[in-house]
Amino acid sequence: MLDSPSVKYSQKDIWDVRRIGEIHYGDPSYFNHGIQDLLAYYRGIGMI
Repeated sequence: MLDSPSVKYSQKDIWDVRRIGEIHYGDPSYFNHGIQDLLAYYRGIGMI
């Protein structure tokens, strides 16, 4: 399941969001709470 295309896209998306946080806010963890909420949603629907 962790090798599925949707998980690979999710990993890239998370990396991109962390990069945006670092570039625009000087903190790659700026969006961590939102990322955690999104991952909880994915787990809830069985995506991961």
